Amino acid sequence: MMAVCGTNEEGKHMLPIGFGSVLLEAPEGLAAKFELAKEQGGQFIEFYYQEMDRAGYGDSDLREICRLSAAYNMPVTYHLPWSAPEDDLGQYDVPEGRNRLCAMMERGFAIGAKYMVLHLGAYPDGERRLPVLIRVRKIIEGVLPRMAEENAILCLENNTSLY
Repeated sequence: MMAVCGTNEEGKHMLPIGFGSVLLEAPEGLAAKFELAKEQGGQFIEFYYQEMDRAGYGDSDLREICRLSAAYNMPVTYHLPWSAPEDDLGQYDVPEGRNRLCAMMERGFAIGAKYMVLHLGAYPDGERRLPVLIRVRKIIEGVLPRMAEENAILCLENNTSLY
């Protein structure tokens, strides 16, 4: 289970409760995941790239997630890749990092994710924290126009990979 802080129509802060898709064990398929989340009082489902890759989600599955999101009136969020060394944005220069982040976000856009979660990364080769964070900030700034096009919000998670 996870929470995302936001505001409601009146501008008041709220804390919607959601479930990670990987936690909703439903061998019956995607619709069963939405049903389980709804039964448990969930207000959104966060899809993880790892689960989607393991389960081999294809284009038809991505369209089905969009359809179910609308049918259940349950928004989806997307957790961007972060656990593999090649997913760590801190190791790339700004142009390459921006291209990698844009590519990682496409699956989230395909499922209509309003929120996307991004880890800030580790510090490669013992590089100090501040230079890495400055570089990652510049990478993120480079994708903000794309996020705005999709009406999506990037949520930053500050824990780092350990590898």
